Parts: sequence; C-alpha cells; structure tokens
Amino acid sequence: SKKVGCKFRLTLKRHCKNEPGWHLNLTTPHHNGHPPTPPIHHAQHCRLTVEQLAFVESQTDAGVTASQILASLKERYGNEFNATRKTIYNAQDKLRLRRLNGRTPIQALLDEFR
Repeated sequence: SKKVGCKFRLTLKRHCKNEPGWHLNLTTPHHNGHPPTPPIHHAQHCRLTVEQLAFVESQTDAGVTASQILASLKERYGNEFNATRKTIYNAQDKLRLRRLNGRTPIQALLDEFR
C-alpha cells in the first residue's frame, strides 16, 4: 500500500504483558488502493450453466476446438458471458474424467478392446 500511496493505517498494541488482549487503533480508515477487478476475474462469474456445459459436451464430441466453442458461446450469450478459454478447457477435462469413471486412460482403452 505504500507503493500506491494508500493512507490506510492500523495499529495493534498489546494491553499489558501480564494481561491478555490487544488494542486495535484504526487511525486512517480510507483506502485509495486498486480499483475493483472486472467480473471476468472472479470464478463465480465465469461458471458455465448446465445448458452451456451440454453445449461444450456436444461440441467437444464433434471435435470442435476450445477456442471455437468459446467463440460460439460468446456469440450466443453476448456480454453476459464471461468465461475464458481456460473455463472451456476445465469443462472438457471434467467431462473426460467423468467418462473415464475412475479408470486411467489406458484402462479405459483396454476396456474398449474387450
């Protein structure tokens, strides 16, 4: 906070060595720090809905890339869609793990041959 010139000050002092407790003194309560971060940086705003997850699943099965899936979702939902390509990758990874059903990829491949 010193680097950005923030005036916020807080002191914490122990009452007495023999007595428990501390004294908190807020001398300057105002911050002039960083502006709030945009919603895209907060995970709860980047989550996919059930409908969007189903779309990701169908497009992944069709061989569409994560970038193309993201572009389609942004076109469909407009400004209210804040997910990133990493969100799509994570959804695809969860889908893959669900389909493996606790098996390793090699075990799943061997099960396909049986």
